[in-house]
Amino acid sequence: AHPALHFLHADFSTLSLEQMRLRHPTLSWVGMDARALPFGDGRLASVVEKGTMDAMLRSGEDDWLVMAREVLRVLQPGGTFLQVTDEAPELRLPLLEFLAPHWQVSFSVVDSEGVEEGLCYESFLYTCRKM
Repeated sequence: AHPALHFLHADFSTLSLEQMRLRHPTLSWVGMDARALPFGDGRLASVVEKGTMDAMLRSGEDDWLVMAREVLRVLQPGGTFLQVTDEAPELRLPLLEFLAPHWQVSFSVVDSEGVEEGLCYESFLYTCRKM
């Protein structure tokens, strides 16, 4: 038997939350700061992030590192942190591997169809498994 799964969708932006609640009213949406996650140590099996670290990296601050440490804190041993981004491995991997040996990092190309034609960006999925 699998324990009940609970999904929580979060965003820092009030405007984004309002829009997503209208688009997906059956999902649970909450406001949250990824730099101060409101969960106990080791409470989550996984965290999925799309665009948060990208935005934090552009701020010029170390917010991305604060967020990564928070994710590491709330993940249970063996838990997974997934990131979806268009940032290439030569740029993203050194950042994520900064917290090694606390987690093991890998990546894969999510979608590259249309990249050569300039129709879209190449996307990557980074997987960080907490040791």
